[in-house]
This record gives sequence, structure tokens and C-alpha cells, in this order.
Amino acid sequence: MELGERIMRASQQTEEGAPEERVEEDVGDWPSDMEYDQGEEEEEVVVEITEDDLLQYLDSQEEALVIAQGLFKEHSTGSLGELLSDKHAQELYTRGWTVLDHGIDTGLVSGAFDSAMQLVKDNQLKPASELKMSEEGDEDPYRDRKARDDLTVWLHPQGTASSSAVSASTGNVQSLVDVLAGPLYNDISSIIHLSASPTSTEYQLAYYPPTNARYERHRDALPTNDPSDTDQRRVTCIAYLNQEWQAGMGGELVLYQKQSEFKVNDAPPDVEYIPPEAGDSQSLGKFVVPPLGGRMVIFLSGVMDHEVLPSKGERFAITAWYR
Repeated sequence: MELGERIMRASQQTEEGAPEERVEEDVGDWPSDMEYDQGEEEEEVVVEITEDDLLQYLDSQEEALVIAQGLFKEHSTGSLGELLSDKHAQELYTRGWTVLDHGIDTGLVSGAFDSAMQLVKDNQLKPASELKMSEEGDEDPYRDRKARDDLTVWLHPQGTASSSAVSASTGNVQSLVDVLAGPLYNDISSIIHLSASPTSTEYQLAYYPPTNARYERHRDALPTNDPSDTDQRRVTCIAYLNQEWQAGMGGELVLYQKQSEFKVNDAPPDVEYIPPEAGDSQSLGKFVVPPLGGRMVIFLSGVMDHEVLPSKGERFAITAWYR
């Protein structure tokens, strides 16, 4: 079933859940045709549904992970490229996320951090709550502008241009974006159906100041299995620039997941697992991932609820959303 049809069903269910109007039991009490105003049109019923309600309904109809697995290509062992291994591909398919450490040169990460800090000093980053949902100016009607405290700016790979993007003079930040736009894009597109053009990918630099800046729990897209649906983000990759990050500095990424969708032992050793609350069937397990410099966290955009915990250090990340 396509995403549009599932959304329509959610709206219909919301409308059907409203209290029914009272129906007269005595047919004699019904008005005659002469009493109807034939020129009066019925008022259109507008059904309002929040993003959380919509996601909850869609998840109740079919597991988001099962839906997103329909985007995967048939994959043969050993066919991946520069960054992702078969283990990463298997983790993406079976649980919806994976962690790639040491995929970025440490010198590049260090240089990108310095370049990003200079952008902050030059006031190139703006509060995320003030920016449009995408660089094309799209707005999100569900958006909670109080949900996040970070500063952001849109980025672009070399060879492309945009009036609102940071120029190629950002040095190592730009070089890191080129890694996401080149080798990583190629690896992901070898296992998942993505848009034919890498330029459809969105790139954003985010800075969380050391003032307990956070981003509340959310999801990056609605779950879809339609390769032709380019409206929804399919894969999210977050690359961290924080080489000096230490325990106690906060800013961890929290991934929410049902227990049946993962094996705890598969997580990196520094990733903390918090099991679901006992006796609560709706509670999800949590993976708490430190934002270490050079680490990339890759997950299915329409599957994984996630949040950023309050940061007590200067936290930088570059996010790529592949469609």
C-alpha cells in the first residue's frame, strides 16, 4: 500500500472516531423534502491530525522497518564500496540503523571542526527554529519550533551552487560533505533505491552550544517503500566532528527501537542500551550513542525515532538526508 493511501486511511479513521450525530428514531420526526434548503451545501469536514498521531497510526498498521525494507535492492556479499561493509548493510536492513567508526580521516575531522567553529564566529549559522524545512523554502505544518536549540546552515557538495548555502571556502567542512556526497552516497545507493541524482540529497551543519542545547524526539520522514516517492527522506547519515568529546559532556544521540528489531551485542561497546520500561508494552528500548569525532550514524529516515540529549560541550555534526 502506498504512503498516500495509508495517510488517507489515517484521516478517515480520525474522522470516523468523532462522536456520531443523533439520529431520530421516529421516522415521522424526520423533515420532509420541502423543509430542506436545496441550495445549502454541506460544510466540508476538516480533519486535523498531528504528526505524532499520524506516525502512531501508520506504525500500528504495519511496522515502519518492514515497510522501509521494501526500498532495499538485492545485495550480494562483497559488492559494497569504500566505506560500508556487508555488516553495515545487514544492520541497516534488520534493525534500521548502523554505526560506522573510523570512516573519515582524523585530520579531515579536526580541520572540519575548526572550519565549523569559524562559521559560528562569523555568524553563518542561524537558529534551526527560524529556518525553512528545506532549502527550497518548504515549510512543515507540523513543526514544533521549540523542539530544538541548535544553530544550522545548509551545505552543498563542490560543483553545485545555492544562494543560501555556505560556499566552498569552508575548507574541510566542504571536503567532508564531499565524502557524504561521493563514497557514502555510492555505497548506500548500491543497497537502497535512492534518487538518481546525488544533488537531491540535503546537507546541513548543526552546532549545539554548551548550554544544554538539545533536540527533542522526532522522526525525519514518514515510512515509505515506494522507490518513486522522492518527497520522503529515505536514509539519514550524521557525521560527528567532536574529537575531544568525553563522557559527561552530554549531546548523545538516542535511537528508539523495539526489542525485537536488534541484538544488543551488535552495538559498539561505548553505546549504552536502556531496555524498555517493564510492564509497558508501548515503551521502546534506547541506544545512547556518543557523538565521537569521525563517527557516522546511519539510519532509515522513516523508521528511527531519535533525539539529541542536552549538550554541555560545543557539539558539531553534519547531516545528510538521502532521498
